[in-house]
Amino acid sequence: MRKVLLVSVIIPSYNSEKTITRCLESIQLQTYPHIEIIVVDKNSSDKTRQIAKKYTKHVFVHGPERSAQVNFGTKKARGTYIYRVDSDFIVDPDVIFQCVEKCEKEHLDGIAVHNTSAERLGFWADVRKFERNTYIDDDLIVAVRFFTKKSWEEVGGFDETLYGPEDYDFHNRFVTAGFRWGRIRAMEKHLGEPKSLSDIWKKHFYYGKQMVSYFKKHPRVATKQFNPLRISYLRHFWTLLAHPMIAIGLLIMTVVKFSAGGLGFISEWFTWYATAENQVKKLYGNLGWVSVFTRIRFWTGSFVQVEQEVPANGKILDLGCGYGIFANYLAVCSPQRKVIGIDTDGNKIKFADRGIPNTSFWVGDATKMHLKNLDAILLLDVLHHLNSYEDQERLIHSCMRMLTSKGRLFIIEVNNKPFWKLVLGRTTDALLYVGQPVYYRYKNEMVSMLSKCFGKNYIIAHQFTHNPFPQVLYICQKR
Repeated sequence: MRKVLLVSVIIPSYNSEKTITRCLESIQLQTYPHIEIIVVDKNSSDKTRQIAKKYTKHVFVHGPERSAQVNFGTKKARGTYIYRVDSDFIVDPDVIFQCVEKCEKEHLDGIAVHNTSAERLGFWADVRKFERNTYIDDDLIVAVRFFTKKSWEEVGGFDETLYGPEDYDFHNRFVTAGFRWGRIRAMEKHLGEPKSLSDIWKKHFYYGKQMVSYFKKHPRVATKQFNPLRISYLRHFWTLLAHPMIAIGLLIMTVVKFSAGGLGFISEWFTWYATAENQVKKLYGNLGWVSVFTRIRFWTGSFVQVEQEVPANGKILDLGCGYGIFANYLAVCSPQRKVIGIDTDGNKIKFADRGIPNTSFWVGDATKMHLKNLDAILLLDVLHHLNSYEDQERLIHSCMRMLTSKGRLFIIEVNNKPFWKLVLGRTTDALLYVGQPVYYRYKNEMVSMLSKCFGKNYIIAHQFTHNPFPQVLYICQKR
């Protein structure tokens, strides 16, 4: 290697006195000489910081969790490369040398260093070691931990709202941003493996609760990553047959892990949405009719179902937002969203701004908006209130132009089936908007109109059955 490149090793720690000595010693034994060690401790109550200071002068206190600790350490780092190592890991002597060499020779931006379990930690650690080793050639259960500081800056660092899947999230954004990564032969070894099924249950129940936010950000890849039927197991089928006790242990551990994680996920999922809904209802408390209308909209508006489809980050535009109820709900559910609400009625908009930092509200005409690079646009019960069918088509074309590539348009409109729900919906509109004409398009007409703009293969239509109105959600993706 021609250039001398500094590598900053970032070690987040918390009450790690039992493992951090071995971790730091393994860093000091690296064959690559140009290293700085930065330990970022979460205010440990044991001797973690005292031990760390024997190995480096760069010891800081910061929290609340690992993502924030790693980001803090990376900001302090002087290195061209960053290597994130948890305090309960030891690393092979050639890890950093191989990472730098691979990146420099092949012009890579990051390395996924395979991590396995350390030896002689007990039966369940041996089972976990076998499981980890099935991922050695897997492109799904993988995350870069060695990367350029430049890539960290461009990706935006680790998501500090995530704890557990933060490395997967970083990897997903790293790859999406176009950065290149590779693998090396040297490995990391985990010292902190659970020693019993009870430990495994507790750990994965906790991680399951953390997965809700990750699933919201990366629903497709997360569904594949956390499927208990792993293709990687099949690739190592004959090895499993050669070790029947490990195979039985792996089966038991998988059942425990996914049962605990699933229960944690479900409990957090319901808590998440109940908390978000209650928070928004509280924002609109003591506002008379607006408070009453907020509760009605949560009952009739299919907010929870629609929110799950909307991207968890990016620029979101809610056209015809009214009192801003759903716009605020989107913002509360995911702080990574930047939500803009627009409505022609200034009297409604004055109630919309409830102080949520990732929202903004304007008075404006939906048919005359000219924003750019939006990740999603929402037209919820809006189109039939426009002045004509022609205005509807013009607005759809305008929305498509405002979307970024692969951006999505979400529309809710009523259908003509079942008939009794249609009667209820039309009666409600007549009472709420006295004397105003409405221009309904039912499902077949809507799909036909949207197909002209987006193409039929890029439209999904889903009719809700749980609420009192015959609502259909249309999701259109820009090609």
